[in-house]
Amino acid sequence: MESEQWLPMKEVAEMLHISYDKLSRLVRQKVIQTQSDVLDQRKKLVELNEVKRIFRIP
Repeated sequence: MESEQWLPMKEVAEMLHISYDKLSRLVRQKVIQTQSDVLDQRKKLVELNEVKRIFRIP
């Protein structure tokens, strides 16, 4: 089991080459869980492994 990696949504979208809009839509629909960034409350963090699982990225 991999450890959790909470990263900003924009970084995850760029890293995995997926649409930020699609990722944002799944967050709004509560398909993907988020956490607030402690240093910047405007940013939402998503768990990298959860996003990979949903988008079926190995």
